Amino acid sequence: MHVQPAGDLVVAERLAWTPAKAPAQLAVSMPSRISGPGVPTGKHASPHVTGLQVAYDSLVVRPEPDPPGQRWTITAPTSTPGTHVLELRYRVTGVAVPSTPGPPGRATVVIDPLLLAAADVPAWLAVIGPAGGVIHGVNCPLAAPERVVCADERSGGWLIAASRARSTDLRVVTVQADLPAGG
Repeated sequence: MHVQPAGDLVVAERLAWTPAKAPAQLAVSMPSRISGPGVPTGKHASPHVTGLQVAYDSLVVRPEPDPPGQRWTITAPTSTPGTHVLELRYRVTGVAVPSTPGPPGRATVVIDPLLLAAADVPAWLAVIGPAGGVIHGVNCPLAAPERVVCADERSGGWLIAASRARSTDLRVVTVQADLPAGG
C-alpha cells in the first residue's frame, strides 16, 4: 500500500490461496463508507476502487463486476490442486480523513484491504509513505487491544503480517500520516 501525496492509495496485495474446489472463485468487495473504530470521531472515509488488476500464478485474470457497489468475483483460470498465488493491484481514493485537532496535513488514511481478511494462510501488507510525508503509525482498530498496533516499522515502510487466526483483525487498517504540502 503506497500512500500518495493527496492521501490516496496504490495497493498491491498478495495471497497464497488453496482453492477448496474447482472452478475456484473468490468474492472481494470494498464498502462505500468506513467509519467507527480508528476513524476520527464524526467522520468517515468514502473509498472508491479504480484500476483493479488481478493475477493468478502470474496469469492475468479479469475480475468480474458483481453489482451493486464495489464488488468483484475472481475466478481462477486453472483448476490444478495445491496452493496458488493471487495478486491484486488497485488505486483507492476518498480514504484520507483529516485528523483534527492536528497539524496541517495530518490525516488518517483508512483502508479495508480486499484480500487480507480472506487469508487462509499467512499474508502480508506493506505500507509505504509518500515522498515528503511521514507515517506515524499503522493500526488495526478492530483487533484485540494487544494487537491494535499491527505493523512493524521496517526500512522503507511498515509491514503488517496476517495469519488465519488474525485475519478478522485486518478488516480495517488505519495509517496516521502527515501528507506533504500541496498534496
